[in-house]
Amino acid sequence: MLVSKTKNLLNKQISNDEKISNNINKTMKMENDDTPILIPSESILEGYIKTKKSFRIECDFYGTIMSSQKVVVGKSSKIVGDIICRDLDLSGELVGNIFCSRKIKVSGDSKISGKVYTKLFENDESSNLDCVIQIPKNEHIQQVEEIFENLETTKKLSHDDNLNKIRKIFYENVYAHSSNPDTPLIHDFTSQIKEEPKSQNVVVTKDKDILAKKIEQETL
Repeated sequence: MLVSKTKNLLNKQISNDEKISNNINKTMKMENDDTPILIPSESILEGYIKTKKSFRIECDFYGTIMSSQKVVVGKSSKIVGDIICRDLDLSGELVGNIFCSRKIKVSGDSKISGKVYTKLFENDESSNLDCVIQIPKNEHIQQVEEIFENLETTKKLSHDDNLNKIRKIFYENVYAHSSNPDTPLIHDFTSQIKEEPKSQNVVVTKDKDILAKKIEQETL
């Protein structure tokens, strides 16, 4: 009888240990789950979104999205605002700015109107792009990567200093910030050649002078 009770106790202990182990595995799986957050179509959102997970949006959104992973914008989605992320797959429309530390992929007849800051950019021939694409140096991209690595989701994005830090890193460390395309060109064979005044303008001026003198003589 004693042996039987001991076996039962051992079996119960093993069963409890297995349950604990399963719970731990489930928790670890949830923490390491790479399944993206999905916002379906037939919705509309506005405001600030910050996440350490990948993010897929199929609806219209007005505001700012920050993800330390990938953002996927579906074909039925229109974003008006800013997207800040590591990777971006765009199949819809974006009116605003993109700050991306890795790669942007624009598919199909997607539309972008605004400014784009990224390390890599790829688009299909049918894409509708009305934007300025700027690529910072690797050292500045690395600064953004470090911010993403330490991103905290306990603080609201609207109050997170990292929002302005990332924007500032991209804004201030691209070529167009220090050398505006509208400034005069100084390189050889890049400036517009000015045309000399046509000779007929000189003739007209001379004719006017002769006519003025003739009128002056007649009035004397």
